[in-house]
Amino acid sequence: MNEKMCLTLQWDLVCENRYKNPLTTAIHYIGVLLGVLFSGHLSDRFGRKLLLFIMMAVQTVGLTAQIFSPSWEAFLLIYFIVGAGECSNYVIAYVLGMNFDLLHSVSLGYMAMPAAAFFLRDWRMLLIPMAVSGLIYIPLWW
Repeated sequence: MNEKMCLTLQWDLVCENRYKNPLTTAIHYIGVLLGVLFSGHLSDRFGRKLLLFIMMAVQTVGLTAQIFSPSWEAFLLIYFIVGAGECSNYVIAYVLGMNFDLLHSVSLGYMAMPAAAFFLRDWRMLLIPMAVSGLIYIPLWW
């Protein structure tokens, strides 16, 4: 059973609540939009490296918090924050990656996620490696 189906069953997102499924995706992408919009300006002002690590922390903490979300509303708020951090990381890392060849590790991460999803069928268990993967970038600070 996929992640969306599990969420649908867990929080009863059927019948009169089925509008919440596309709304969840829309709210996530509004977070992506605002995150990219503000992170570009902030990274130019305060430095890409600093903002990259701040946004990675936002994404990692957000993904971890999603595991414990007690309701759809809490999940939605956290998913908005994760969206802001997620795409901001990619944009900032892309610019930095032009200098440091960081893009290969990002590509490997995107390729590994379907394999993890195949073996980890529960959506909460899948969020654990996604959250932990943010920790492997800590040595890049130095």
